[in-house]
Amino acid sequence: MSRMLNLSWMAWSRARVAAVIEPATARRQLEQILAMATLPESQLAEAHRTLAGLHLRSARYSEARRHLAASIRLEPAATTCRRLAQAWEDDPYGDDRHAAGAYRRATRLDPSDAIAWAALGRAAVRCGLDRLANRALRRAVRLAPANAEVLAIVVDGFRESGRLATAQRILSQARFRDPQSTAIRDLINRVRYEMVRTRYNTCAIGNSTSTNLLPFVRIVGSDGERHVIRRDKASRPAPVSLRLRG
Repeated sequence: MSRMLNLSWMAWSRARVAAVIEPATARRQLEQILAMATLPESQLAEAHRTLAGLHLRSARYSEARRHLAASIRLEPAATTCRRLAQAWEDDPYGDDRHAAGAYRRATRLDPSDAIAWAALGRAAVRCGLDRLANRALRRAVRLAPANAEVLAIVVDGFRESGRLATAQRILSQARFRDPQSTAIRDLINRVRYEMVRTRYNTCAIGNSTSTNLLPFVRIVGSDGERHVIRRDKASRPAPVSLRLRG
C-alpha cells in the first residue's frame, strides 16, 4: 500500500509540473491518478481542481464542472465554488441558476467573501430573483465598499437590472473613500456613459421623426470632476468653397 502511495505521489508531482507546459500529458496523468484514488483527500481535491483548470483552458466546461464538483465534495471551499459558478457563466450553454446556486454555497462557506456576494447578486439578476439580487449586491458593498474588483461586478448587477442611479450613488461613496483610485473613476465614467446613452435612446424613441440629433452623445472632459453633456445638432450637407491665396 505504501508503495502504491509513493507511486501516486510521484505521478502527482510529475502531473503538476506537466500542467504548466504539457496540458495534454498532464490531463492523462491526472486522470490515471484520480482513477487509482490512493492519494490523501486534500491532494485528490487539488488534483480535481488542477484537472478542471486544464479543461477550462480548452473550453471543456462540462468536464471542468465535473471535477470542480468532485473537489468540493472532498474539500468544500468558497474559492472552488466560485470557480464552479464561473464555469457555468462562461459556458455558452451554461445556466445562470446553477451559477447562482454555486455562488450561494460560496457565501455560506465564507460569508466574508465579497466577490462571491457580488457575483451571486449579478447571477440572481439574470435569473429574475430581484430580492436575492438586491440583498447580495448590497451585502457585497458593505463588505468591500471601495474594492474596485467587487464594485465592477456590483455595477454590472445594478446595470443589468436597470438601476444605474443606485450604481452611481454607490460609486460616489466609494470614490469618497478612495479618491485616488483610477479603477473607481473608470467605473464612474462607465456608469455616466450608460446613463447618457439610456437617456438618449429614450429621447430618440420619443422623437423618432427628428433628424436634428446625432446618433451619439459626447461627454466632454476627462478630469472626473466636471463633465458637460453635449447634444450636438446634426449639420446638413452644403457646398464648400475654398479661398485661394494669391
